[in-house]
Amino acid sequence: MANTAEAMKNRKAKLTLISALALDQPESKGYKMTNSMGGYVDGILDYKLMGEKAVTKGLGKDAFTIIRPGVLLGGKGQEPTTIEVNEGDR
Repeated sequence: MANTAEAMKNRKAKLTLISALALDQPESKGYKMTNSMGGYVDGILDYKLMGEKAVTKGLGKDAFTIIRPGVLLGGKGQEPTTIEVNEGDR
């Protein structure tokens, strides 16, 4: 992400980064569990956090948006009016 942020400097485009829930809570049970699942990339949330930090450090605050999707559960979808938007994880 550091290379991407560098490439985005001085451009009119805005970077949108799809990240992961709970990145600002590295001591949480969810972070620890997801981060240690193994697979192709062990420590995936650590890498996602490094990417977020590279973007926030490399670009001005109006040059990017970071989206941390919430938990997806089975069942009937809800109306768009129930979407909640926050700054930081809640």
